[in-house]
Amino acid sequence: MIEFGQPKEEKDITANDPMLVLYEACLSNPDFSVIDIREHEKYGTVLIVDCINTEIPSAKEIRNKERLALYYNPQSSNKHHVRVLRDDFPRTIHQYLGICVGELCLYHDTWNTRKR
Repeated sequence: MIEFGQPKEEKDITANDPMLVLYEACLSNPDFSVIDIREHEKYGTVLIVDCINTEIPSAKEIRNKERLALYYNPQSSNKHHVRVLRDDFPRTIHQYLGICVGELCLYHDTWNTRKR
């Protein structure tokens, strides 16, 4: 398992943290289990979650339960990021292969196109 971020002393997310809405969404969604809240020196709060999918058959060695790091980067064109934490996660077309190993791309559009 890949380590991402450092243990956070206070396992709480404050009201002004941009990760609060995502944290609450993970808590209310049965397909996500929040494992840890960590701190990254560059990205701030990082949610470590298990994403559980029992609806779609596993493909290309992608498991029905994968550990992910979710974080927010205000300097990036795509603000929210998902990083796979399994060492042997297969390379897929939905990864930013040239930028960060294990970084999943959620959309091909920029954040400005996708934000609501």
